[in-house]
Amino acid sequence: MTWKQRIDELMLSGESVDSIARHMGVTANAVREIIKGRTAAPRADAAISLLALHQSLIRSTPSTSEAA
Repeated sequence: MTWKQRIDELMLSGESVDSIARHMGVTANAVREIIKGRTAAPRADAAISLLALHQSLIRSTPSTSEAA
């Protein structure tokens, strides 16, 4: 899964670019640059924060196939 895909999933779950950026410790523009593909990956500490946010919000919720 790419960084863009993680951000897309977070946004689909209701997170805003601003809230994702705050959690990562970067500007909203930095998040937009990842979404647009202009930045391939965030810096290490921001990447760790993004992974933690993604896991806590997306991976903690079982998918419909897992719940069935």
